[in-house]
Amino acid sequence: MTFAAAGVNNGELRNHRPPFTESMESPMPGSERQRELRRRRKRREQLDKMKAKLPKATASEKIEITRKLREMTPGADTLIESWELAETER
Repeated sequence: MTFAAAGVNNGELRNHRPPFTESMESPMPGSERQRELRRRRKRREQLDKMKAKLPKATASEKIEITRKLREMTPGADTLIESWELAETER
């Protein structure tokens, strides 16, 4: 079967990426700095979502948010104090 018979044009072949293999270093493209920035932005988005949920959160939800903060970021203790979650259990 040829590529034309399969319905694939030449433009699609040029943009085709090979699948990830173990010989490649990392599944994420870009430099280490770009990956670091991407992780940082994603973490910031997650923190913003958590902070938006706080006003309506029940006590058990606040405990869960506290737990997730501790797993997510090394500066969790500072955030917990500023978000007034310090009185929740560990």
